[in-house]
Amino acid sequence: MKAFVSIVFAFSVGTPQVFAKQHKRTTKKSTTTANDIFFREGLKRLKNKQACFITNAAGLGRLFLFDIIEESDRHIGKKLAAHNIRVKHLFTPEHGLTGQEDDHGNKRLAASKDTAAIPIPETIYLTKVETLQEKIADCEAIVFDLPDSGVRPYTYRTVLNRIMRAIDKNKKSQLLYLIDVPNPASHLGPLGPMASRSNFSYVGEEEIPFMPGFTHAELARKFIAEHKLKLKIFIQKLAHYNPHTPHSKRKLAFYPPSPNLPHLKANQCYWVSVFFEATAIEEGRITKDPFCQIGHPNFVNRDLPVMGGVKFYAYPFFAATGKHKGKMLSGYKLEFSETQVDPPRAAYEFFLWHIQHGEDDWLKTYFEEKDGLDAQTGSTTMRKALIAGWSYEKYRNSETKRLVAFVKAMQKYRLYKK
Repeated sequence: MKAFVSIVFAFSVGTPQVFAKQHKRTTKKSTTTANDIFFREGLKRLKNKQACFITNAAGLGRLFLFDIIEESDRHIGKKLAAHNIRVKHLFTPEHGLTGQEDDHGNKRLAASKDTAAIPIPETIYLTKVETLQEKIADCEAIVFDLPDSGVRPYTYRTVLNRIMRAIDKNKKSQLLYLIDVPNPASHLGPLGPMASRSNFSYVGEEEIPFMPGFTHAELARKFIAEHKLKLKIFIQKLAHYNPHTPHSKRKLAFYPPSPNLPHLKANQCYWVSVFFEATAIEEGRITKDPFCQIGHPNFVNRDLPVMGGVKFYAYPFFAATGKHKGKMLSGYKLEFSETQVDPPRAAYEFFLWHIQHGEDDWLKTYFEEKDGLDAQTGSTTMRKALIAGWSYEKYRNSETKRLVAFVKAMQKYRLYKK
């Protein structure tokens, strides 16, 4: 059966190149936000519907938080009510509606003045497709508005893919209103190991690179086609979005999507340190500089060579909590330019350096006994290449064929060009 996909586009904030090309004249930058365009276009499409929202404070969820603390027509509750849009459920991903909670969200949040209008937030973190089918059964429309971090293991993509599968299985003509968001690492392009189906987990259920380089909506179009999903989808497309523009130049506010990514720099460090997350290395969550500060008792306490554009400065610190609670750790501070960094190379060469120069072969032994890196990367190839002592060039060349095939396949699903 061929997939049936109904796709329409709305437009929101980005950079001016596409707009100028479309209109064949120079135009001032738009200051329209995704929320603005939702209120202008989305409310019309959702009018008279029972809608469910999957969001957090990095998106429309921020406006629901305003409604929780005060009653005002400046926020989302009354705007929805004015169009007879009834909020049936308010779903949140990992870290809850505020984006600041540890794992499963906080069900204690409720509107202080009108709890009927704003449902108590409910987490769908780790929820299976079959359970999602039941949870969204009374939703005529599902609004998905979650941020991207730029890397495959970010669990918000799994939420989107499972929701699309649940809508397909429900066969109720439910509308998926997908608010597309910028990929903060898109300017680097697709990079890193390709995931394989045998290593799927909640940190990734797609055969895509570690750093996909495309947006939620572009990858969703590929997912729908390859899985032959039958659903109605409206994509609120980013206007004036140039995927080659570094995120810091897009002049967009950075709203923290989780307590571990409090600012853009942490998100950028995450591109490198997320590789360490599934190992014995402390990836910095316990510090005030998450993912930009890493540590382990057996690290060599010295500055390291530049790897993948990243400078690793020696920086010991005490682990009050976390994987090595109560220990003084040899550590590193990560410094790099957002445009001159190759995160998979930096992580690979960092691992390889410690395998070759670290004390007591601890890291090589770890990789021989543990397969956490396989789940994180979605592939066995990186871990096996490290154990074999391959150079990064040799490892990258072994992945090139699949990466090139992915980029070629994505061309038909692209929504944005330079």
